[in-house]
Amino acid sequence: MPTLDLHPTNTRDPCAVHPWETDSCHDAYPADAGLLECHVGENPPPSYWENKVPPDPALKGMSFAFASPPRNGINVMSYRGHKTTDTYSISGSQIEVGRKYLRWDVPIRDKEKTIILRNINQAYGPYYLSGDRPFLGNWNLREPADKLDFDGDGRRDIGVWYPPTSMGGTGYFFVLLSHEGFSQDGGKYLWVGLGGLGDIPVPADYNGDGRTDVAVFQPGGGLNRNDQYNVDAYWRWCPTNSVPEAPCTSPQYLQYGRRGDIPQPGLELDGAAGDELSVYRPSGGTWHFRNLSGSMNMQRSIGTANAGVVPLGGLYDCDSLGDLAVYEPALAKFTLLPSENNWNGSITRYFDDDFIPKADGGTSRDRSGGMPLAGIYAPRYCRWWVPRRSFAVFFPDDGTWNILWTPIESSTVLSCQYGNGSIDQPIANIDRNADNRTEMALFRAYSYNGPGTVYMRNSLSTACNGTNRNVSWSSYSVRRRLFGVRDMTGDGKPDILVVDPEPMIIDWIESETDYGSKQSRSIGGETAVVL
Repeated sequence: MPTLDLHPTNTRDPCAVHPWETDSCHDAYPADAGLLECHVGENPPPSYWENKVPPDPALKGMSFAFASPPRNGINVMSYRGHKTTDTYSISGSQIEVGRKYLRWDVPIRDKEKTIILRNINQAYGPYYLSGDRPFLGNWNLREPADKLDFDGDGRRDIGVWYPPTSMGGTGYFFVLLSHEGFSQDGGKYLWVGLGGLGDIPVPADYNGDGRTDVAVFQPGGGLNRNDQYNVDAYWRWCPTNSVPEAPCTSPQYLQYGRRGDIPQPGLELDGAAGDELSVYRPSGGTWHFRNLSGSMNMQRSIGTANAGVVPLGGLYDCDSLGDLAVYEPALAKFTLLPSENNWNGSITRYFDDDFIPKADGGTSRDRSGGMPLAGIYAPRYCRWWVPRRSFAVFFPDDGTWNILWTPIESSTVLSCQYGNGSIDQPIANIDRNADNRTEMALFRAYSYNGPGTVYMRNSLSTACNGTNRNVSWSSYSVRRRLFGVRDMTGDGKPDILVVDPEPMIIDWIESETDYGSKQSRSIGGETAVVL
């Protein structure tokens, strides 16, 4: 997860601080320019604080390191404490940063903050979290990197990125390759050093050779990571077109974007081979993109200036260029800029007002609002039938899938009740019957260590009564995270990736057996970021 953010309106303050949050960094003594006092925890005390003075390395780039007990470690806005006296915690400020970089803005009530990383409410019981269920961060309802094909064999690989554990350290990409049978034997996987503390992994095919490249987005800190006030963002990548197993000794880089932007890797926007550099800027409601040569450098306004806007770029219309799209949870509004119109002329679709998040004001219970789903597709006739993006919102209050199958042609939303919104985790990108239309799929587990079940219903364009398929796995508990990912086995259909976040054991449930069998690999530890 990203560490610290530089507030865009105050270059004196390297923390993402908001008036309503208790965590803060400020000038300790106005007369002593540059001396910062940072607090974590309750305000007024008890809280923990330290002073740092530039150019202390703890302030460089995106992070702040606490050196003393009781909260040793990096990141002023989150900490891990004793299991009984000072539980695992994540602050409101860190939630705000997580929402911005990881795309999803789902309100979290105060009582949930200590259990976001575990997704289980120890204080209020592990069952029936209703609309308060904390979907946030790396285990959210996002579509993981869908083009993760480092070896160019047309199948998805399994990869994680290890962030550095110290100032000046190097991160590592660890990738198990499909053409090697996802082998963990030496010389058969990728282990590539790239990235610094606070970077965000952004793998994509930057040189157009059909193979994914390791890459990171550095949101500020200067080219040499030694200027905590520099807000320029850098993209760094290492091509895999020669010897993918070799170390990345000379990464390429370009300055593009700035701190606070949301990187959007994997979009092909200029008609030439290779993915472009692309960011969504919540502070202005603008999308910026350029190719590596600089012959195309554009921006488009889309969405309201709001940190909660969810960017959802992809192929919606009939050409081969990426389209720009966003969902605004605060308005229940979906907006699309088709590339066929040179990303001009927006198409806007509204969902029901019930999908707008609502805080408990004493008259009704609070609700999380609708959860936008990436990876929803439908067949579209573009000279021939091909899958193109649709758009869907899952509403946890009643367990409905609300789908715009043809967002360009129609504003009609098909609403299908499928699932128990209080506990089910929707899974996007599954096409069980290979009709180019995404199924409704869910993962349900009732307790910390009880069995979990995957439920699927084949989607139809006009009805909600498709064929069902249920798969029970006794080893899957509520803490597992499941994603529908592009073909890993070679049958042309998506598989289900299952991540156990602490030991970082990754299973994949195979579509070749109608999701009746699975394989498993161990690929690191709980600090790794799944790609």
